[in-house]
Amino acid sequence: MISDVKLERLVQQIEQLKRVIEKLEKAGAAKTEKLASLQTTNQHLNRDLKGQDGAVFCQRKG
Repeated sequence: MISDVKLERLVQQIEQLKRVIEKLEKAGAAKTEKLASLQTTNQHLNRDLKGQDGAVFCQRKG
């Protein structure tokens, strides 16, 4: 049988782990959001490059 003290410690550890998991989930969501924003910006820059002088740029490069 588990003593009350050990049980209380387990409860505290579980609560602490829950807080850590929540922080990690929030950090992961923020990184995902930032990545999506960077991908959108990259798509816009690529589109703008192709729309303005992308053909000239590609000819110079190739």
